[in-house]
Amino acid sequence: MIWDLQITERDGVRVHRSRLEPGEASPWHVDSYHRVSVVLQGEQLRIEYQDGGEPELVPVVAGQVDWDEPSAPRVHRAVNSGQLPYEEVVVALIGRA
Repeated sequence: MIWDLQITERDGVRVHRSRLEPGEASPWHVDSYHRVSVVLQGEQLRIEYQDGGEPELVPVVAGQVDWDEPSAPRVHRAVNSGQLPYEEVVVALIGRA
């Protein structure tokens, strides 16, 4: 698992890369910033909530680009529930809460 591997940061923008093998889960976390996620590979994620809320199944495809809002204060994690590795590059706007 590679999670939140920082590639670069400059002028209020942070770029990082994450990869989950099938069945792997990210650490529990909150997303504090607006961000753009670019899927490099994968099939499906299951988003689990630490508060016991209903998990969400999220289909993904290579090339998919999403604008994501901050999730704070809800703690969650992503589980790769697909058959392929999941990999993404995220551009976080850390200068904008």
